[in-house]
Amino acid sequence: MNVDALARCIMSEASTGNRNEQIAISFACQRNRNHASNQRPTPSVIKLAQDILAGKINDITNGAKQWYSPRSMPSEAQKIRCKKSVGIGRMDSNGGLEKSEL
Repeated sequence: MNVDALARCIMSEASTGNRNEQIAISFACQRNRNHASNQRPTPSVIKLAQDILAGKINDITNGAKQWYSPRSMPSEAQKIRCKKSVGIGRMDSNGGLEKSEL
């Protein structure tokens, strides 16, 4: 996966999330390479993609391949979502990433 592809995935899936939520989504994006829209990434998302692909940021997902966004997922996705959530920014609910700082 190249930087532009990862940055597009981050932009598509986590542009409204905080930095830690974007990091979590970034690692899941890499495991789901064919899933990204054609949104142009912002400079900060491009930098994040460069840092992740260069190994400068650790995977905080414990190997996650999927993510759940209660704001954008249909109600039927409730049954397959992770039991322990990742954050309470605009992306996930009650997991703590919104309180962490890098």
